[in-house]
Amino acid sequence: MDDPQDLLASARRLEQAGRPLEAAAAYRRASGALAVHGDPYGALGARGRYARALYEGGRRAEALKVLAEADRVAPTLPATPHSSARARQARAVLDGQAARILLAERRSKEALERAYAALAAWRELNRHDRAERTAVLVGRAALAAKGARAAEPALRRLAAELPPGSPARRELEDMLAEALAPASCGHVHDTDRLVAERGGPAWGPLAFGLACGAHLAVGNGTPWNGLEDRDHDRVHALELLRESWGVTDAEDWREQTLLLLKAENSDAGVELALSLRAREGGRIDDAAWRDAVVAWCAERRIEPDAVRAVVESTRMIRRYEERFRADGLLPEDGYVRSVAAYDYGRAVAMARWGLLAGYCDRETAEEVVVRAGRLSADAYSSWEDFSAGYVLGRVLRFDDGEFGDCYTGSLTAHRILAHDPASPWRTLAWG
Repeated sequence: MDDPQDLLASARRLEQAGRPLEAAAAYRRASGALAVHGDPYGALGARGRYARALYEGGRRAEALKVLAEADRVAPTLPATPHSSARARQARAVLDGQAARILLAERRSKEALERAYAALAAWRELNRHDRAERTAVLVGRAALAAKGARAAEPALRRLAAELPPGSPARRELEDMLAEALAPASCGHVHDTDRLVAERGGPAWGPLAFGLACGAHLAVGNGTPWNGLEDRDHDRVHALELLRESWGVTDAEDWREQTLLLLKAENSDAGVELALSLRAREGGRIDDAAWRDAVVAWCAERRIEPDAVRAVVESTRMIRRYEERFRADGLLPEDGYVRSVAAYDYGRAVAMARWGLLAGYCDRETAEEVVVRAGRLSADAYSSWEDFSAGYVLGRVLRFDDGEFGDCYTGSLTAHRILAHDPASPWRTLAWG
């Protein structure tokens, strides 16, 4: 008879290796084995993981059917004093897996309810590690269900409840930063337009650097070549930097700006995955890409959870690149080599905010912008190449595979900048 724990361990390894359908088969067998061993609670949790693995493997209809069956079974399980903790744990696993599937299905309100239920259960069970990861899921679902501004209180509360400096708290703070920033997540709105400041730089290194920050400028409807954001006052800049970036003085501003210029604010795992693929000239199939990631991480004894996250990022990158090609963000045979553009573009915005807040003078702000432009020119081969890297970096952090407002807003900015005859991307040569 199959040992259910061996099957569960095998399923997790298969997920980590990016083989979701094989993992799904292992989870299905584990669920059956747990039921035979008299553990209906473990069987229910494994059933939830089975549904999620099926969904990740592209078998959407089957995954939703398995999830619906698990939801019908869950209320029938006994909850005696001896089994109540096991029942809560099983339901927490099922709710968490369901929330992820529902979020991908764009059933965001249902996803938010299930994510909150999972979070409450993990907290009751004092499973702090699981609760932290689930808090991030709640944040994503809140953004999808409520929109950036309405989700702000929930994001702030979730972040405050987590240990300072923890990865989950940092991720929630990043979500909060986007929620508080003007035109935070690329929503399509009336300000999506190209504006130039009369008398602002139109040529040279400063103009080139400012053009590297044009995604945010278009999204906010502010002049792409204006270093001073005239639509916001110093109080707003101080609040934005404090709440969104933890910046309260000039030293904090310099530290955050340097991280952006070093491209160290984006997901290092994503950049690793892209660099390993780029070594092969971008022409590598899914299995070979996963194997390269696993081998690189194994040589350095990277933690299994981190390896799994990097492998998962390869699947998400492929999914977004396929959509990029369909929408004209990438040519038919194109691929993204780096997401550093997302940090460089935000470094330009950081220069603007720092100048407005009084954390730097104009000369320093211009130096940051010029450096961001120079780094961008070294890392990319064209405006389109840069833009694809910028958009991928942004949507991987905030869109979570939904192709929602964050994606459509970024696509709108790209199209304006790539095609408007007055765009700096049309008037300034790359580099």
